[in-house]
Amino acid sequence: MNETKINADLTIEFASDDPAVDVTKAFLGNIRQNEDKVLRSLGGNLEVYEDVYRDDCVKSCLQQRITAVISQDYDVRPASDLPTDIEAAVAGKEMIKAVKFDRLTEKFLLQSLLKGWAVAEIIWSIKENLIFPAAIKVKRSQRFTFAPLHTVKAKSNLYEDVKQAMRLENALRMRTRNSPVEGEVLPPRKFIVHSVGALDDDNPFGTGLGFWLYWPVRFKREGMSLWLQFIDKFGSPSAKGTYPANASDPDKRKLLEALRALRSNSVTAVPDGMAVELIEAAKSGISTHEQLLDRMDKAITTAILSQTLTTSQGNSGSQALGTVHEGVKDAVAKSDADQLSDTLNETLIYWFTLFNFPRAGRPGVWRDMSDVENLPAKAERDEKLSKGSGRYLAQAYVEEEYGVILGDKIAGGDPGAGKSGSQPSSDFAETDSEQSAADRISNQLADEAAPITDAMIGQVRDLMDEVADLQEFADRLPELVGDIDVGPMSELMAKALLTSNLEGQHEVSTEASQSN
Repeated sequence: MNETKINADLTIEFASDDPAVDVTKAFLGNIRQNEDKVLRSLGGNLEVYEDVYRDDCVKSCLQQRITAVISQDYDVRPASDLPTDIEAAVAGKEMIKAVKFDRLTEKFLLQSLLKGWAVAEIIWSIKENLIFPAAIKVKRSQRFTFAPLHTVKAKSNLYEDVKQAMRLENALRMRTRNSPVEGEVLPPRKFIVHSVGALDDDNPFGTGLGFWLYWPVRFKREGMSLWLQFIDKFGSPSAKGTYPANASDPDKRKLLEALRALRSNSVTAVPDGMAVELIEAAKSGISTHEQLLDRMDKAITTAILSQTLTTSQGNSGSQALGTVHEGVKDAVAKSDADQLSDTLNETLIYWFTLFNFPRAGRPGVWRDMSDVENLPAKAERDEKLSKGSGRYLAQAYVEEEYGVILGDKIAGGDPGAGKSGSQPSSDFAETDSEQSAADRISNQLADEAAPITDAMIGQVRDLMDEVADLQEFADRLPELVGDIDVGPMSELMAKALLTSNLEGQHEVSTEASQSN
């Protein structure tokens, strides 16, 4: 068998982030500088973004986004059905559980989402003949920096060697008192780096939400300060003191002290010949301070959750639009979970497998981000499919889709349950003759209304295809609703109501004649 060969140039990154090659980036010696313009304008200290986290709206929205991830179950899946791969996955799952995966996820996401990147250190140990992480500690991102990735060369042209050389962890440097700028080189397979939000792969720092949150939070705080001043000014009258033209400086000071005392006490004393009066500040119009704060909260919510209806309340919005926004938030959470899983699979899981199961394929850790809120709708859909097809759902499908384990059949239950192709029992089925008039009319109405409602839904779908984003869809939807022709539906409903009324009269007359 001939050995596969490859041109060495194909395994090298020519457009690397080497300072001698990349003319667009800022370097300090051999150390890359964070390209976050907001951060650089504020001195480059990531503590600025930590201060942003003190805002109540930022805290709430980030908590929603992170909780949406860690509230879901996780699992470690083997690379294949081979015994070695399954053994590696079982050990990997035990390891993930031991390192308190939910807590690790929470801290990883909080650091990376806010700052753009997060660093965690693995403290390895030996447990039951396995190289096992005794702890994984997420560190403050500002304690580290990055050198160019070209500093590590691949050992060979093989896939794993080339990929290992390109890992972001190879460029990580830790700032110390002895090396506060360039930082110290760190050992391999020791630190995990999770970077998010970067526009390209040349930016290891990522782009955190702090980039978009800093100014809304600052404007919000300044607006709150001005609002408090406004309340202080217009909430209580100002005290005015009048002194004679020949008043001495000591007398003026006494009057001023009396006015100050009046601000905190209901009574005060003033020198003879001087007067005090309270002046109500004139106020006209409506204050916009609250509007400013609401607008900044919406900007914060949009930046973090990519929507607003799941956090704000107002006079606008509908249940359907709220459901759309909830779906957007769920999609963002799924993206967070998948990206972090990718990072951990390429670092922690890969190293653990390499140390302990070198011949096994790398397992993968993933969060089950299926929408649990839709289980009732899924159950209703499955029930309709089962009744419509006359077939029972397979037990394996039910257990997998609904996360349940079905036991033995209930005594007296349908003997055909779970058997593909069997017909549902008709013992308790309602025949057409036993259906009430209301049921027959309702079924007929649903059948005849289906083409009309399908046409209406089609117009909404066409609008969704035309718009550029959800905001434009929300703006144009009321106009579409006004243009939809409801005449056919109104005519059909009128016929159904008339038929129902006549059917009711017929039943009453029939019962009366039978009683006579």
